[in-house]
Amino acid sequence: MRASGDVVLKLKHPYSDKTSHLLFSGLEFVEKLAALVPPPRIHLTRFFGCLAPHSKIRSAIVPKKAEVYACRVYSEQTPAVTPEPDSTPKKKRRMGWAELLARVFAIDITTCPQCSGELKVCAAIVEVSAIKKILGHLGLPDKPPDISPARLPSQMSFV
Repeated sequence: MRASGDVVLKLKHPYSDKTSHLLFSGLEFVEKLAALVPPPRIHLTRFFGCLAPHSKIRSAIVPKKAEVYACRVYSEQTPAVTPEPDSTPKKKRRMGWAELLARVFAIDITTCPQCSGELKVCAAIVEVSAIKKILGHLGLPDKPPDISPARLPSQMSFV
């Protein structure tokens, strides 16, 4: 940056005419940078010709999904058998909250802690007033604990 607001850009390799620096005004420099930003929600890899999405001959060139699956799963020693459409694995829907609790916090709410039998979730209570009534009846606090103030790391304390 110069005091006048101009930007001097040093090139990695000089041009054939020995130019080693470029001088831009601030607005010109931002304009050059903005041209490098890709448009939003557009793929950065674009295919054209026979690999384009709407090409008429694309289906003859790009392998089918079943062929790709057979190539990845089966080696050369076993015969490559394409799976039937019904036997392809279905995409699993999102994980349930019980599975997420078990995965993140190692809490298994599907097993009884006393008899190790299977538990079934019959209801999820999300209404705040109902939760406060239940916690108050059980003698448990119905408000979250106060947030403690942040502490300095032990390296930062000079005491």
